[in-house]
Amino acid sequence: LKIPFSFTEHASNMFIDPLMFGTKLCLCKTAVTISEYNKKYLLSKYGEDLADKIHIIHCGIDPMLYTPHHVAKSELPVVLAVGRLVEMKGFYFLLEACRLLKDKGVRFTCLIVGDGEEKQTLLSRVTELGVKDVVTFQGAEIQERVMQFLQEASIFVLPSIITEEGRRDGIPVALMEAMAMELPVISTKIVGIPELIEDGKEGLLVEEKNPAQLADALEFLLRDTSTGKEMGKQGRLRIIREFNIKNVPEQFHVVFN
Repeated sequence: LKIPFSFTEHASNMFIDPLMFGTKLCLCKTAVTISEYNKKYLLSKYGEDLADKIHIIHCGIDPMLYTPHHVAKSELPVVLAVGRLVEMKGFYFLLEACRLLKDKGVRFTCLIVGDGEEKQTLLSRVTELGVKDVVTFQGAEIQERVMQFLQEASIFVLPSIITEEGRRDGIPVALMEAMAMELPVISTKIVGIPELIEDGKEGLLVEEKNPAQLADALEFLLRDTSTGKEMGKQGRLRIIREFNIKNVPEQFHVVFN
């Protein structure tokens, strides 16, 4: 119809089911994606000549809805993970890391909030590893309850992976929410996550599918709470500055004008 159009690219459309993706990129007037990682992937697959068409606008949250109240933390540090219980979230490797920490005598408890297709597999793995005393599965919860868990936690962890089928996260919103709550975060060096977290500044990044590195990162923050607090403060500033949903309309205005 020769009508100009734009579109926004999301993970499943790009990596799992890229239906007519190259055609859409060639014919569109402009395209938006959420990370530099996504843009590089698209250019490598469909051609560097599309660079001027593809714009990056980060997803964002409202940091005012995620304001830390600095409540008293539990004497036993809480490592919190929130997300769907699916393979790409990497919780299988988190359980392995918990076993390593337990074997070293590190005091902590791990709370995993969410539900999904991997639940029974993960519950079985907890039994196999002998970590039922340190790992709790909370199930799916409403946002208000998740906020309470964020207030009470000491560390937030999301060990995302890229599955054999190519499923992967973009820039997980759960990490943004935790950072806005001034929690030190631990995640992996994949997809757009390094664009959200600078390793050693707002949190720690480890290699995907590496429970030993994950356990080392957790142990470091469990023992060095002052560094964790500083990372949490830097994380909230990063969200306010670069992942604030209030900035998104203006960014779209610039792209389309």
